[in-house]
Amino acid sequence: MMYDNGLAELLECDGFPDDKDIESCKRKLLEVFSEVQVNSMVEAVLESREKDKESNINEIDEEQDQSLEPNVNEGKESAASSVTSKIALAIVCILVVVVVNMVVRLNIKMANDLKQNTVSESEYDDNQIVGCIVHAGEYTYINQNGVVIETSTNEIYDDVLCIYGVHVESVQTGYKLNTEDATVLNDILTVLQLINKYDMQFDRVRYEFGFVLYRNGIRIIMGNIDGFEFKLRHLGAILSELEGKKGNLDMSQYNESNCNVIFKVNKEE
Repeated sequence: MMYDNGLAELLECDGFPDDKDIESCKRKLLEVFSEVQVNSMVEAVLESREKDKESNINEIDEEQDQSLEPNVNEGKESAASSVTSKIALAIVCILVVVVVNMVVRLNIKMANDLKQNTVSESEYDDNQIVGCIVHAGEYTYINQNGVVIETSTNEIYDDVLCIYGVHVESVQTGYKLNTEDATVLNDILTVLQLINKYDMQFDRVRYEFGFVLYRNGIRIIMGNIDGFEFKLRHLGAILSELEGKKGNLDMSQYNESNCNVIFKVNKEE
């Protein structure tokens, strides 16, 4: 492999490696490993070469003190031992880097898996009920993400706002409510959030290709989700003027440029 050759160049070159040898080694190693890993590995090899250099100097000094006559056989054995040590060191360095690389990749994979699991499970962490979808005689209680928390054939919580008229495909506790149109569920969750934001009370809500709110005998036609918050923000003041009356309040066309509303009193009144 290229990075094998790169390490070999540093370990087997005559004398201490120069800058050219070091850069050549790094280029080959970078084809496989990261820059941080390459720098660590090269530093380890250079440090080893520096120690070998010091050791060789000490050995030479000792040999000169003992005898001035060269021993050819000992020199060959020493050279062979040095090459063997360098090869062994190269193999160890390669193995260490490979293992470190595998551990880093494994840690990254585990972190990504944990992140994915956290994201996928986050919508199940909140068991606070924000609304109830009534369909086919069944009450389905959902959290702020539309996940089903509880189901019943009877109304369990009288303080939870109920929404009627939603076409439900399937219901499974712990999973997001499956509606015929996914955008409808998102709009319902937005409406529930806004009602809670402005701390308003309603008897019930019906979805009829738009939202209709019911409160104290008044049927409030809000229309679709567009401009819903603006209408809701002004609805309190309008209802205070209609206190004690019953009828239909049409706010479907109510917006910043058209602040007119239509209220029709029930005939029985």
